[in-house]
Amino acid sequence: MTRKILCLALALCMALGLLAGCSGSGSQSTTAATTAATTAAATTAATTAAATTAAGTTAADTTAVDPSTTGTGYPLVAEPIYYSAMNSVTTQNNTGKWDELNYFVRVGELTNVYFNFANITQTDYDTKMNLSLASGEIYDIYMSGVGADNIRTYGVEGGVFAKLNDLIANNMPELVARNEELPLMFKAVTETDGSIYSFPQYVETATIGVATIYTRLDYTEKVGYDLEKINALKDITEVYDLLKAVQEDNASNSDFVTLLPYSAGHLDYVVENYFFPAFGDDPYTGYVENGDGTIRNNWDTDQFRQYLTFMNKLFSEKILYNEVYTADTATTTAITKANNAAFMSYGTMLGYDNFASGNLDMTILPLVTSEYTDTVKCMGYSGVSNSGRVISATCEQPEILCRFLDINYSKDDVAPGINGLTNWLGVRGETWDYTDDSHEFYSVFIPEGVDLSATEYIYSYNGPSMHSWCSLMAIQKGASPGLTCKGLESLEKLYPYHVKPFPSSYLKYTSDESDRYTTLNTEISEYITSMKAKFISGAESLDNWDNFVSVLGKMGIEELTSYIQAAYTRYYNS
Repeated sequence: MTRKILCLALALCMALGLLAGCSGSGSQSTTAATTAATTAAATTAATTAAATTAAGTTAADTTAVDPSTTGTGYPLVAEPIYYSAMNSVTTQNNTGKWDELNYFVRVGELTNVYFNFANITQTDYDTKMNLSLASGEIYDIYMSGVGADNIRTYGVEGGVFAKLNDLIANNMPELVARNEELPLMFKAVTETDGSIYSFPQYVETATIGVATIYTRLDYTEKVGYDLEKINALKDITEVYDLLKAVQEDNASNSDFVTLLPYSAGHLDYVVENYFFPAFGDDPYTGYVENGDGTIRNNWDTDQFRQYLTFMNKLFSEKILYNEVYTADTATTTAITKANNAAFMSYGTMLGYDNFASGNLDMTILPLVTSEYTDTVKCMGYSGVSNSGRVISATCEQPEILCRFLDINYSKDDVAPGINGLTNWLGVRGETWDYTDDSHEFYSVFIPEGVDLSATEYIYSYNGPSMHSWCSLMAIQKGASPGLTCKGLESLEKLYPYHVKPFPSSYLKYTSDESDRYTTLNTEISEYITSMKAKFISGAESLDNWDNFVSVLGKMGIEELTSYIQAAYTRYYNS
């Protein structure tokens, strides 16, 4: 196998981070001359990789690998192999690099697979990633993704990224198994030419529910609504009566807000996803699947109009925060932390100190129905998405890299404590574990004297959160009381009624469709968002509803729908 000899100047540039991990237009897969099975060797992977690249080493011995097995056949190669990797380091990682994360150290020891990380700051990643692709300075793997447009440009059209169909089929039994359980996995990443260029991911945790209206019991109990009575709410009119009662009970407090969205975005996402499903059969606004391969939108439906009418009522009666379209999040945060809001879209910031009892006297509202529907429902989390993670077509020994990545899709341990959660939390038993056999809670092991939050510690020392298959319904022990409340309450009140959202993120558009689709989608989405605000705030009377529908038609919503239908048909039939 031909190896490129890098000059000293290039090595220096790599050290400075100017051209880290790049090798012109070719690949930088390299191997070491000796085995690096110890932790010390693993934690200095980047330095070792640079040295062995300059020395021009030989290919790794892969004869011991059996692609048909999973959890066996480790290490994947007899001698360490290194791949160049472009990665984005979050600001919550206080080391600024991935090299010594528990995940890469331990899985490296298991597999003999290591990486030359570029370690690009999160704020610079998109710019440097796009520059890398445009200049031909190609990495073996783009671990933090490249985006849908680049997949089409450099994958479908450019041939820069490897086609993964056969690599997955022959080397990734865990991913194949996950797709058999959830066929959306491959659908999410199949492009218009029928090929797969990027890896799918699945994320499901206890705290990703979106229809969360946090409710302070210290306010509701004063008007006769204890936890039992709140949980017994069934109809949207009963929710209105609760909101009105709390508002009237606090009429003398000029700083008080009854229903406080964290932002206008939260109003359109969190609050809307709670209230909208109560006014008809659709679980969310926008495009919905008919179940027969066709789609429709509900912007012009009676359900959407009834929802807007209800929200306008809340706004005009000042139950809904009237500054929602102008206030910044610093203002809404201050209101929340000053204990001046009873119902909120963002309540996880509250803690025990916010309640006179010293307890977290908070719940979330149960989902309700109305005269328009008898089905309890709300939009759930899609779970499956396109990671944008790609391998270059010039990567040498991509099958070994795929076997490494396949560990991230494993439900069961492939080695003690190593499975699909390891790239997030690290090795179970070393960096985290469940608190008991019920698996209801888990703990992150943070050494004494380390002044980092659990999230910061995870990103800095455990794993990059490069999710592939992350299904964890346990709640972190020691997490904020508000987050614990969200997890426990969501599992009981929201998750049983989740409906998968429209698969818009899975849809792929051809070059002929893309520009026109993007233009129409942007213009129409902006118009709908603007008109929602006007209808809710009363700036536009709902008597003008027919005109709103007419304008949508003139703007080309039928043409937009035709593009989405075409992309959906490809997705549906894939």
